[in-house]
Amino acid sequence: MLSIVDIQNKEFKKSKFGGYQIDEVNEYLEQIIQSYQEVLNDNYALKDKVNVLNESVQYYRTMESTIQNVLVLAD
Repeated sequence: MLSIVDIQNKEFKKSKFGGYQIDEVNEYLEQIIQSYQEVLNDNYALKDKVNVLNESVQYYRTMESTIQNVLVLAD
């Protein structure tokens, strides 16, 4: 996976004829970097949320098991 640093440090070879406009390429790379950073931030946030939800599920499974054990003992 490319990192933001990889994108920032990418250099394009200049051709003698019909090369790209350097300013346009740099501007486009900046847009890519910003979008990529947003996606990475969203990804980290979602991973954290998944971890929190997994902990909640584990808590409720433990509660369910405890309640089932109490019901069995109550019989």
